[in-house]
Amino acid sequence: MVSEKKAKYSRVSRDVTFQNSKTSKTLTFEMRPISPDDDEREALLLDSISDQSHSLRFFGPKRKMTGKEVKYFTHVDYRDDFALCCVDPATDEIIAVARYFSLSHDPFSPNHDVVEVAILVADEYSSFGIGTYLMYHLFQFAAIEGKTMAVAEVLKENVFARQLFDRFIKVFPDSKISFQDDYVEFRMPLTKCGEETCYEIDQILPVTYHDLASKEIFHTSPPQPLRTPLDVNK
Repeated sequence: MVSEKKAKYSRVSRDVTFQNSKTSKTLTFEMRPISPDDDEREALLLDSISDQSHSLRFFGPKRKMTGKEVKYFTHVDYRDDFALCCVDPATDEIIAVARYFSLSHDPFSPNHDVVEVAILVADEYSSFGIGTYLMYHLFQFAAIEGKTMAVAEVLKENVFARQLFDRFIKVFPDSKISFQDDYVEFRMPLTKCGEETCYEIDQILPVTYHDLASKEIFHTSPPQPLRTPLDVNK
């Protein structure tokens, strides 16, 4: 099953141009599912982020990830664990990753239908809207794989991630937000993600994207309905 899904998703790719919301600078990246071949790229991304970004993403001080930990991020089964990345074609480096992992791995509360989601964007690309765009597509893949709920736990001081998920809970029906001692939990049901939600999301994506796959320019608008991310069903 894993090999079949790997083969299926290995064909999925899209070139997208992002525009910086502050400077209007545009950059084009390849968006695709992560693969085991990305071990070195993932390690470089983790090494490149600042101490603060590492602390906000991993809830702790920066340290060098072990090879085993890097493989955990890149060797996914494309069903219960999935990740989308943006690759800079000029350098062949990963500059952003959005991922989900199933809570079926939780020994205290296993649930195959609920996934935890997270986003990491290289510091220099934080104003291009890449995180929102990747997360939007990640939700699509999760829905395709039968996931019913996406959960994000974000440190209270992580303003970037809180703003990102604040956008989504406003348009996903029955979403909930709760405040814990040091983090905020966002719960976003995926079962009601239909075209109406898809159309509402075009109001929260913050920048203009140039979708090179369809040769169309669209302003603050997702490229495809929620059930067909990228070209996975073609």
